[in-house]
Amino acid sequence: MENKEKQAEQIWGNTEQYKEFKDKNLTNQQLLNSGEQLMQIFKDIGKLKDLNPDAKEVQDKIQELKTFITNHYYTCTNETLKALGEMYITDAFKANIDRVGGEGTAQCTHKAINAYLKQQEVEITLDEETNTVLAYIDNKQVGECVYVTTKEEINIVHTEVDEDYQGKGIAGKLVDRVITYAEEHNKRLVADCSYAKNRIEKRNPNK
Repeated sequence: MENKEKQAEQIWGNTEQYKEFKDKNLTNQQLLNSGEQLMQIFKDIGKLKDLNPDAKEVQDKIQELKTFITNHYYTCTNETLKALGEMYITDAFKANIDRVGGEGTAQCTHKAINAYLKQQEVEITLDEETNTVLAYIDNKQVGECVYVTTKEEINIVHTEVDEDYQGKGIAGKLVDRVITYAEEHNKRLVADCSYAKNRIEKRNPNK
């Protein structure tokens, strides 16, 4: 156990993740239990090696992996997950992952994480003709923000994100694009949409 902790400190010692991990003050038994549960996730991923990395079953396991790391070790952001994916295919980790999941499990996890992150990339586009801002993930529309424009002002009237993609900050990005658009065109910004109104007030508390 000491060797694993020293290895973790060498890799993560100067990061917020390692500080968060140390603040948990986990006992050796807790570390052992969580380690076994983590290996079980890799074992489950190993059973899915023959599927495409972006298959739902595989992606569900990556989401489970990310959530498990957040709950047991440190906050696993997408940036952190990307770093872990790269780490899993290094010699120091690959052998253990492949041991529990079978040959190729580490590489499968790496590819699946990259697929997961690609699906999380949000593209925001503004269409002046329809007065809408649209959000896309992997070429699929997942949200929209509708506004009405006059000579002097822009009014955000509706913001919506598909249920499966809520909680990822997409609504905020949609509203922020309209805010930027209003600033670029020197127009006053108002909102009938309650979410947009709160967002605007938070960004401009003195207005």
